[in-house]
Amino acid sequence: MLSRKRLFLIFFFFIFALLILLARLGFIQIFKAASYRSLAQNQSRVIVEMQPVRGRILDVKGKELALDVRLDSLYAVAREIKNKAQVADALSVILGLERREIFRRLNRDKLFVWIARKISPAKVEAIKRLKIEGLEFVKESQRVFPKGETACHLVGFTGIDNDGLEGIELQYNSYLKGVPGWRLAQKDAKQRELVSKQVDVTPPVDGRNIHLTIDEVIQSLSQRILAETCKKYNAKGGSVVVLEPKTGNLLAIAMYPAYDVNNSRKSDPETRRNR
Repeated sequence: MLSRKRLFLIFFFFIFALLILLARLGFIQIFKAASYRSLAQNQSRVIVEMQPVRGRILDVKGKELALDVRLDSLYAVAREIKNKAQVADALSVILGLERREIFRRLNRDKLFVWIARKISPAKVEAIKRLKIEGLEFVKESQRVFPKGETACHLVGFTGIDNDGLEGIELQYNSYLKGVPGWRLAQKDAKQRELVSKQVDVTPPVDGRNIHLTIDEVIQSLSQRILAETCKKYNAKGGSVVVLEPKTGNLLAIAMYPAYDVNNSRKSDPETRRNR
């Protein structure tokens, strides 16, 4: 059995430890309460849209006339950005955007505001090196037309949100676009996503491909010969339609003048007109 002296020492150390613990709790509640309350309030949930992959447009032999590539888009958790003026200055230099507009977006009291859409990998790396809390990236689709002017009036093009604006891209937009998904995530006080506390995920549904009867080789040759003929006779415009005799399938539909669908914004509306 333990002696009275040893029991007394154990009891004394127990009381001493309890007093220290109570003192620590009191210190936290009195002097650190505001700090911990601020950390707790800084935890937030953010909804991030997950873009689907837009369907491809293919010729009769499966050659790609339109497809998607994935690029990073920059958004901000605006209410968590500190030194907004300095951040706007830095982003303006990297992105080549007006500093006033960036600051206006950062000054919104929101959890999600777009800063720049579909930016180059070099700019993404430059922004990441800044290590600014509250700036995040999300993958978005960029429409690419690998054949340039080939079948431009038929294929058409898309806008910044990957919605079809002309041609097949517009006519079959609902088939090609797909359905966006969403990710509701929990972030800590330092705006780091807590993977273990991912609240909900609705995955995107990718768009469907469109297969045309157009033959890319015949289409390209038709456009070249048409352009040469129009230039030779000083014609303002012209068109060529090539059909397969046995089936009636459309193998080419060429118009002059043509334009590069990868730079559709720089083209003349009259040039884009499908004659």
